[in-house]
Formats: sequence, C-alpha cells, structure tokens
Amino acid sequence: MQLIENNAHAYQCHGLQGRQPADYATEVSPIVSNRLLVLLSSSLVAVTGPAILGAVTQASLAAIQLLLEICRVGLVAYQILGR
Repeated sequence: MQLIENNAHAYQCHGLQGRQPADYATEVSPIVSNRLLVLLSSSLVAVTGPAILGAVTQASLAAIQLLLEICRVGLVAYQILGR
C-alpha cells in the first residue's frame, strides 16, 4: 500500500472529493499518527505484558486485603458498640 494514494478511489473512501493531493496528505496525517501510536502502545504492552499483569495482580490482591481488613474492623466495632 502506498503512503499517499492519489487516485479517485482513495478520495471517495476517505470523503475527500474535490480536494487537492496536498490537502489529502494533511488530512491523513492525524490518522497515520494515531495508527502509529496504537501500534507502538500495543507493542509495548506485548513486550511488558507479564510485568504489567503481575503488577495489576499484586495491586488487586492488596486492594482486596485492605477491603477485608476494613470489614473486619467494622465488624469488631459493631460487636463492641452495636449492642
């Protein structure tokens, strides 16, 4: 695939009828940069996937433990003061 397509089909697909090729290149630039950003971020996630998964797992377990401790303290306070 060419980086910049100058044929009529490309203009019709992207809704750029009646524009000059220079305008077409400036219109495609944000699309290309967004695709490049997605490609780079997905490759970063693929490379660091196990590390990210481990960090998310540890954070989730810590949050669950904290929630259980808060519930336990609340239950003890209810037993002492609730009667």
